[in-house]
Amino acid sequence: MRHALEGLGFLVGRWEGKFETFPEAHGARAGSTSGEMAVSWGAGRAWLTVEARMALPGLGSYGVGITIAADPGGDGLLAFVVNTLGAATLYRGQLQEPGSVEFLGRPARHQRVSYTLRTGGGLLFSVEESEDGEEWIRHSTALLHPVTEG
Repeated sequence: MRHALEGLGFLVGRWEGKFETFPEAHGARAGSTSGEMAVSWGAGRAWLTVEARMALPGLGSYGVGITIAADPGGDGLLAFVVNTLGAATLYRGQLQEPGSVEFLGRPARHQRVSYTLRTGGGLLFSVEESEDGEEWIRHSTALLHPVTEG
């Protein structure tokens, strides 16, 4: 069960970068902002904790908290996501290849969330939405870089 979770080690650390929301999902509130994300192991490396913060265009301060664990009923991952807008959603995920993971969930619409380590450096975060789970539109994306201490 933990094998899939161990594959997420590439996410651990502090990240910062540019977040962008798209008009397809956000209408007139779409735009760019900067933000940060911190990812750490839980006790005994039994889960990952993710915390992200940014100011969303048209909304102001926004935060997301995520707990990711191995799915006890399979070989994938579960992610419980809460945000400061009041949403709480369970996502199911799979490692796609080393340095890449994708989660599917359904808060109000279908969502596909991915984190991919880029060969040239940085972490690409992407969210897409769908009414039917087949045709997807861009929701948001971010290109994050590790924060170096010192």
